[in-house]
Amino acid sequence: TTSTVNAPKLILLLLGSLLWANCTFGQSVRLLTGQSLTASGEHSAVLLKWYSKELIYPEGVNVYRRPAGSTQWEKLNEIPIRKKPNLASRAAADEELQTFSQMVNELGLDGLGSEFLLLNVFIKSFESNDFADFLGVFYQDTTAQWGEVYTYRVQKIMGSKETLLAQSDAIQVGAQSTPSPVEGFTVSQEQNQFVFDWVVDENRFYATNIYRTGEDGISALINQEPIVLSQIEDSLSQLVYPSPKFYDGDLVENGQYQYHIVGLSFFENETEKTAPVSIEFGDVTPPPAATDLRYEQDTMLIQLRWAIPESEDIRDWTLFRSTKSDGPYEAIFNTSAARSYDDVVEEPGGYYYYVTTYDHRDNFSQSNMVFADVPDQFPPSAPMGVTLKADTGQFVISWQANMDPDLLGYQIFRTVDAEVSNHYVLLTADPLTTPEYRQRLPVNVKNDFYYFVVALDSSENRSPHSALVSGKLPDVVAPEQPVIRSVSYSETGITIGWHPNVDLDLTHYQLYRKDSLENAQWTQVNLEDIPSTSYEFTDRRALPNVLYQYRLVAMDGDQNASVPSAPIDAKWAKAIDLTDEITLKLKHRKRAKVNEFNWDELDSDFVGYMLYRGAQQNTMKPLTGLIQETFYRDEVQQANELFYQLRAYHSQGTVLKSEIIQWKK
Repeated sequence: TTSTVNAPKLILLLLGSLLWANCTFGQSVRLLTGQSLTASGEHSAVLLKWYSKELIYPEGVNVYRRPAGSTQWEKLNEIPIRKKPNLASRAAADEELQTFSQMVNELGLDGLGSEFLLLNVFIKSFESNDFADFLGVFYQDTTAQWGEVYTYRVQKIMGSKETLLAQSDAIQVGAQSTPSPVEGFTVSQEQNQFVFDWVVDENRFYATNIYRTGEDGISALINQEPIVLSQIEDSLSQLVYPSPKFYDGDLVENGQYQYHIVGLSFFENETEKTAPVSIEFGDVTPPPAATDLRYEQDTMLIQLRWAIPESEDIRDWTLFRSTKSDGPYEAIFNTSAARSYDDVVEEPGGYYYYVTTYDHRDNFSQSNMVFADVPDQFPPSAPMGVTLKADTGQFVISWQANMDPDLLGYQIFRTVDAEVSNHYVLLTADPLTTPEYRQRLPVNVKNDFYYFVVALDSSENRSPHSALVSGKLPDVVAPEQPVIRSVSYSETGITIGWHPNVDLDLTHYQLYRKDSLENAQWTQVNLEDIPSTSYEFTDRRALPNVLYQYRLVAMDGDQNASVPSAPIDAKWAKAIDLTDEITLKLKHRKRAKVNEFNWDELDSDFVGYMLYRGAQQNTMKPLTGLIQETFYRDEVQQANELFYQLRAYHSQGTVLKSEIIQWKK
């Protein structure tokens, strides 16, 4: 079985954070030097210890020395210094050293990979030169000359090569002197314990011991194991030693104590004791607590009352308040006489109170705690910047978001009569959480609507209502389709009659016309709107003997147009005698495969010309629309025979036709 090191000792050596994390006192490698405990002029010696994270060097190391003023290094050891199989016989009686050496032998270097184990082995080598010698990290230079100054170096062996492991500071050979005391040693009382602080000097000692002398005059060590400290990160992420560094709570009230501290060096000796620090352990018994804390609440005023026991140990008392049961609490009133306080709070909500009594040593006791609930009686501010936008079939209402911290939401109200206040209807059963509301309505609704917005807080207090906004849905419903009932003719033109529309928002009619020519467009006949009360219109610009089509459109005040009426034909028959003639002239260009036509221009009463073409005389169709020119070019790429006729259209409706001419290829 494997022996184990005493667990409590390991834990005490660790002290919460690992010294090894700082690479052996903040440096990657250290070579420590010291004087022999028994050095004299005839028997002088310099002690060496070296450390790195490796701790054990499988191939060993060599030690070199250089006198002051020389550049030559002298090798001191004949064979490499490395870990030994066992402790020296003089240490065999030390059970703890035996346990540590057995652990190192059984676990090996890989087994010591645990920082916890490695740290304890590391510190044990500080405590014992014999254990350091067992690990192969110790050398005693017995050839050093008294009074000489030397510098030492240790080189790690790696195969046939050596690398520098560490180099020491210069040391003068002489008798060992007790190191100077630990600096900055202080003791102070915090509540029911003493706290200790001192300056850590990692170049002189690796641990400390604290001794206490009580009223019986007996001095005793108060730490079970040496105090080894590691650096920790402060609030600025800098490595510092903890402060305070140790606590003593095994104390008697009003007792007199004396403390001193010593540092443990790296070569089995201690620093000098510090000067004793005397201190009295003061009163730690808390005073009597305040009792019967109670309150009365009136709107934002909380009246607090309490009782204070009669006691010479009470110095004063403080009233504390918080909005949370677990704090943080703030001191709002301190007194040594009053037993009441009127607290006027700024905001509604729950408030926790207690009274703390203090004695002359700042010991304290806390009273019972009370909770006062101040209901919210202040409504939120009225919503501002309310706007309404009317769209097809809906209203969009928006406003500026309230900044009240306890806002719950918004409510929307509507009416169709702004003068009657009790006709407003709530539209939002649940409060809105965003500053916008959309209401959809049938597209044919034409009322004026009025809206306002109210804000609610978490206590359901309701703000004054916002300014009114109003709107009306845009009219998107067109009048009914009109019906033309008659067409009549007179000397002045063509009269179109229709059945009157019954739409309430009807404002006027528009009459449209087109002639029977191909691709003819509808054009408006009336120059001004036809009143909604009219039921007929006479087209005085219609030409006689021309076939027209008419249709009627009804309009409302929002310019919505009805579906046009069914079209109706109309032709104003009127005889016109024409004496003019028209002759169509043809010229064929064979190479270009083009027939060129021209004719004489007629008088201004003719509104235009149209050329007809067909493979036979009875199948001719319009080749052109109504044109004003007196010439035309017709490409005849594939045809072998064509017939042509020119027709001229008179403003009074009469059509003048040329003779039909024939072309053959």
